[in-house]
Amino acid sequence: MSVETNQRPFLYQRLYDYVLDEIRAGRLGTGDRVPSEMELAQLFGVSRITSKKALQTLDRDGVVERIVG
Repeated sequence: MSVETNQRPFLYQRLYDYVLDEIRAGRLGTGDRVPSEMELAQLFGVSRITSKKALQTLDRDGVVERIVG
């Protein structure tokens, strides 16, 4: 495995960083709706499992609050 491969973030990390950047830039604020698993998957061309992992990690880190429905 090359060094370059080791430095690339996991796909879910790219989505995590995107949402975090949207919050930091003020495009998403307290109470705003974050894109859904499906919306993020389509936006980034990844599986829904990948977008779910990103949102679960954001929730675990206290960045967002996930609400079903």
